[in-house]
Amino acid sequence: MKTTHSLSFLPHSDTVLVVEEDRALADLIRVSLLRHHFSVQVVFKPEGLSALIDELNPALILMDLFLSGINGLELLAGLKRNGKLDHRRVILISAYGFSEVIERAREVGANDFVVKPVDVDILIQKVKKWSERDLI
Repeated sequence: MKTTHSLSFLPHSDTVLVVEEDRALADLIRVSLLRHHFSVQVVFKPEGLSALIDELNPALILMDLFLSGINGLELLAGLKRNGKLDHRRVILISAYGFSEVIERAREVGANDFVVKPVDVDILIQKVKKWSERDLI
């Protein structure tokens, strides 16, 4: 299941794809990003993620590190190998904020990392930092 919430006046490059199985957290992230004028697409399962990235062409992907049936690091490494992360930024979200996990996340393609419980202000700062609008 996926829900789409977009602000049509925004450029397509402001699309943030959120991959998070925790519906309450996904909703908090969605609402927070919308308040900061990002277009947001939320998916709760990683199935079909590669095709969805092609379809949406998001500038930024926020993804939980542990998803049902797959390790987020493995998924991220596969997306990078297949060119799906070219010109895209990735922020991983996890309760496992150990330095080894963060280092490995960066090695396989993450630009940044947010530790759960998510501090929305920090998350928004990181999204703004890595979004297209701030890199132009």
